[in-house]
Amino acid sequence: MICRPARGLLAFLAGALVAGAIAAQPEAIAARWQRELGDARALLLAESWHEAETTGRRLLEELMADLKGGPQATELVAVATAQLALAEAGLDRRRDALWHIRVAEVFNPSLARTALAEEFGGAGGRLDGWRATSALRTQGPPPATDTTIDDLYPPRIVDGNFVVLRASVEQLRMLDPELEVSFVIAEDGLAVEPAVRGRLDNPAPTLLSLELLKDFRFEPVRYRDRPIASLWKLPLPMTQGAMRKAIWELKRSSIEALLRDQEWQRAFDQASALDTALSRGSGPGIEDKRTVAAYYLSRARAGLQSTASSD
Repeated sequence: MICRPARGLLAFLAGALVAGAIAAQPEAIAARWQRELGDARALLLAESWHEAETTGRRLLEELMADLKGGPQATELVAVATAQLALAEAGLDRRRDALWHIRVAEVFNPSLARTALAEEFGGAGGRLDGWRATSALRTQGPPPATDTTIDDLYPPRIVDGNFVVLRASVEQLRMLDPELEVSFVIAEDGLAVEPAVRGRLDNPAPTLLSLELLKDFRFEPVRYRDRPIASLWKLPLPMTQGAMRKAIWELKRSSIEALLRDQEWQRAFDQASALDTALSRGSGPGIEDKRTVAAYYLSRARAGLQSTASSD
C-alpha cells in the first residue's frame, strides 16, 4: 500500500543527511556529494531526465567506491538511489527504475509506503504505478522433488560475471555473517525485486552487490513447461560447469581489455597461460576456446612486433 507523503520527503531526507552521513566523509567528497544530490533533484524537478540520470549514476558509482559507514549512511544511499530511479522512470526505463526504487527501499523501508507523484509529478506517478503492479515476490520455487519441474537447480546463469558477484557477497558476509540478499528471477530470466535482511551499517558493499546482480540474466525455473518467477538468495549454489564458464568469461574479458589498451606484453602472457591451460583440457567447446586463445595470442604478438619495429 503506497500512502500519500508529506511534501518534499526526499528533500527532507537529503537535508537531514547534510549533517549526518555527508558530514562524516572527507571534506572535498562531502561538498561534492551535497552538490550532486541537489543538482540531481533540481534536474528531476525540471524534467531533465538524461542529465538527472547521468548525475545520479555518477553519484551512485562514487558511493560504491568511497562511502564510509555510519548511522545515516543508509539514508544517503536511499536518497541517491531513489533519485536515480525517478530519472529512469522519466526516461520510461521500467526495469531499471523498479530495480533502483527497490534498492532505495532496502536502505530506507519507509520509501515503500511513500507516494512520489506529489513531489515529482509524472515521473513519480509512473514509478508509483509500476511499483503497485510489480507484485513478483513469491513464496520461492516449487519443491525440487516435484517431477514436473525441469532440472534447473541451481538456476543457470546466461549472462553475468559470477566470480565478481561472489567476491562481493563474500565481502558482505565478512562484514555481517547474518546478512541475507534475496531476489526474484522473473519469467524472462532477469533479476528483479531485490531485498536485504540484516544490519546495513556499511551499505557500500551491499549496494555494489545489488548493482552487479541487476545485470545478470538467468535461465528461469520452469513448471509444467512454462517459465515461472522464483525467489532466490545469495550466494547462489554453483555447479562446476558454471564455475568453469565464469572463469573463462573473466579471463576472456581481461585479455580483451588489455588488447584494447594495447598492453601487448600482458595480453600475450595471459593469452599464453590461457592457451596452455586449455591444452590440458578436453570436452565440448574446448577447441573453440583454443581458437579464441590463439586469436588473442596472434593479436598480442602483432602488437609486440609493431611496437618493436617502431622503436
